[in-house]
Amino acid sequence: MGKYSEIMKNIELTDEMRERVIRNVMAETSKVTEVSAPKRRAGNPVLLRSLALAATALLVAGGIFLASRKLRNGKAVVSPTSTESTSSSGIIAQGPDTSGPAGGPMDFSDIASLNQATGSSLSDLKALPFAPSQKSYVVYESGFTEICYTGNETEECIWRISTNASEITAMAENFSVSRDIKLQDGSSFSAFGEEDGMYMAIWNDGMNYHSIQFLQPAGDEVLKGLIEEIRAM
Repeated sequence: MGKYSEIMKNIELTDEMRERVIRNVMAETSKVTEVSAPKRRAGNPVLLRSLALAATALLVAGGIFLASRKLRNGKAVVSPTSTESTSSSGIIAQGPDTSGPAGGPMDFSDIASLNQATGSSLSDLKALPFAPSQKSYVVYESGFTEICYTGNETEECIWRISTNASEITAMAENFSVSRDIKLQDGSSFSAFGEEDGMYMAIWNDGMNYHSIQFLQPAGDEVLKGLIEEIRAM
């Protein structure tokens, strides 16, 4: 077994080799299942061990791939996925195709370009607790919209809009504290955060789901002010 161990130690699987190994493993598995119990013979131990090692390596690689998720601000973020629904109403109206290359997200240079492409009537937020030096505007194929305002390395606010509740509420699962906060008209929104404060607010305007998320904790008055500004658009 010394020579076998030395050979296995120096094996490096490329993507092409992995695909070939999968095909071979599937073929060998198929052959084994076709052999009846009385005719089955003891397999070659070296071959069986090689197949087992290859299968294990592929399973581990697959697990790492599936477990990988995008991170933003040290929090796990669920990326929006496209849906079959093409209906849309309210601020995010159905407009021209806003999908990028191969159906990917579409980036816009400013909010006017986003409004023109989607038929929306959004405005840049003015009640932010910092002066943004960078702004980004992205619309995904499903209509999910994400607008990001960035100041210094600790200043960031992300405004998300979608007709799909799960695309908005999934973000809140990263936080351990939640509570409802009332607005002046008696309506309320849900705030999410940690023991040190609230980082995120979620509400529904009757047509769309919205969220505001900060990199640092935001006070109740900041969240209220931004929500009132958005509702007035």
